[in-house]
Amino acid sequence: MTSKAIIITLSILFFSNLAFSQDNKSIKWYSWEEGYKIAKKENKILIVDLVTDNCPFCKKMEKSTYTNKKVVKTINESFVAVMFNPESAKNKDKTFSLNGKQLTSIQLLACLTNNSTLSNEPKIGYPTTSFLFTKDHEVYFETGYQDASIFKYMLKSCLKIQETK
Repeated sequence: MTSKAIIITLSILFFSNLAFSQDNKSIKWYSWEEGYKIAKKENKILIVDLVTDNCPFCKKMEKSTYTNKKVVKTINESFVAVMFNPESAKNKDKTFSLNGKQLTSIQLLACLTNNSTLSNEPKIGYPTTSFLFTKDHEVYFETGYQDASIFKYMLKSCLKIQETK
């Protein structure tokens, strides 16, 4: 083998390993449409991070909790992750499919929070993390910032619930 071929082979191995290791360092986020379809097809829990643009705790959770190695590994292996901003301009006029129904962003938000946002005084804040079990469309959600240790426990709890379904 020539030295040029060896250099090319080593470069390919290095860069493919680099790409693989970077995939394991961050959560694979999907759009609602793509994530919901994948979660249904693979019978995985859809984890939806409900955020807004001007939410300091959303950004904190994104930088600390969602970069924790164990959180990243668990989500990428056992969940399908969607980050959804129901208040963003790009989502205001869109419709979102859920269980065969077309919903506005606010209606989807209501479904992901067990309709708690439909009352006169919504009972959620941002961030809110929803866990949608796609087989039966059961939803669990937790409002507020969750540090990595609590979040890991929440993920494990959801996986145990999934096992019983």
